[in-house]
Amino acid sequence: MEAYDLKDSGIDYLGKIPISWQVKRIKDFGKIIGGFAFKSSDFRQEGALTLKISNVSHLSLKWDDISYLPENYEIIYSEYVAPPNSLIFALTRPIIKAGIKTVKLLENESFLINQRVGFFKPSNKVNNSFLIYVTQSSGFVAIFENKITSSTIQPNISTEKIESIKFFCPPISEQNAIADYLDKACQNIDKTIALKQQQLDKLEAYRKSLIHEAVTKGLDKSVPMKDSGVDWLGKIPEHWSVKRIKDIVDLKSGNSITSFQIQSEGLYPVYGGNGLRGYTDSYTHSGYKILIGRQGDLCGNINYVKGEFFATEHAVACNPYFDLNVFWLGELLRSMNLNQYSNAAAQAGLSVSKIKNLKIPVPTKEEQKAIADYLDKACANIDKTKETIAKQIKTLTQYRQSLIHECVTGKKRVYQGTN
Repeated sequence: MEAYDLKDSGIDYLGKIPISWQVKRIKDFGKIIGGFAFKSSDFRQEGALTLKISNVSHLSLKWDDISYLPENYEIIYSEYVAPPNSLIFALTRPIIKAGIKTVKLLENESFLINQRVGFFKPSNKVNNSFLIYVTQSSGFVAIFENKITSSTIQPNISTEKIESIKFFCPPISEQNAIADYLDKACQNIDKTIALKQQQLDKLEAYRKSLIHEAVTKGLDKSVPMKDSGVDWLGKIPEHWSVKRIKDIVDLKSGNSITSFQIQSEGLYPVYGGNGLRGYTDSYTHSGYKILIGRQGDLCGNINYVKGEFFATEHAVACNPYFDLNVFWLGELLRSMNLNQYSNAAAQAGLSVSKIKNLKIPVPTKEEQKAIADYLDKACANIDKTKETIAKQIKTLTQYRQSLIHECVTGKKRVYQGTN
């Protein structure tokens, strides 16, 4: 595409812009309306759709936890009703590392805005889709995040700070052309990413199925089978035994350690419920061990650790009473979805007393090794394919980001009717 003739924007961090473009602020085209602090007792099972902070994520809105207010609230609180396809801002986010992003509403429906969420209400002529793409560009996101006020409790950003952000603004005809071009281009990219994500999902489902079949039925399909007497197991090879987990391994949580004692470098790795956390100068375990996550949303997950290491109180170490294949047991435990045995609380926690008494199939030592070797090779091949697809998704995502940035900053010239 033909490049623009450029001029100095007069602002160092913005650099040069196309001659026909201007530097504008968000507030030059409208206002960010912050949501209303509705009472928790006002919410209903049906009524007027309401957007909460929990529904906002990067580039999309999540409607898996839908909230409603009485229908007449759309009239009483009309100034807090966001129209379809509004530009939405999260004004606070309890998880600092998640940051605060803007999103485009894909659903064609108006909705009430709860506190800690804001929407853009235009008062001047601007292409809403173009403005949405501006907020997705890397430059805007960097400025946006720089204006966030961080705290140990919640990072937040004011509507005034958002309104003050400057961006490149072309004439409305070019805004329309850029929005149309990016709509088509991003739709194609997103479609390709979605297809590749489906491939990843299918591969993961196949991986789980492969593991479950191997650890519960064995590798030899010709052997006689028997009823295990365990609902989730069904039939197992006739010569296998059924034991409780506590009959073959001791399950014990690790030791307490403060964040101050965990360093970025050190003699021994520290493992918590979700894997490696850092390093320290002492260890609690040695050898080849299975660690089960004990707390958090990922409780019940499986990690393997070798050598000398420190296991925190958030990890449960499996210590066999006799010689068995560690990888076979780990994959068996993984296939059991131990997360389902977590306690329902503010922070999920695995009930070790429950999983100790779960019954599992136990093949011979030779079969354990054969199953472990088979799964090690098969899963490695699946994981290699998944890694390739994940890299493709990352490349496509980066290309999408780069394309948006180039178009909304004038690096790439877009004409009306460009395909």
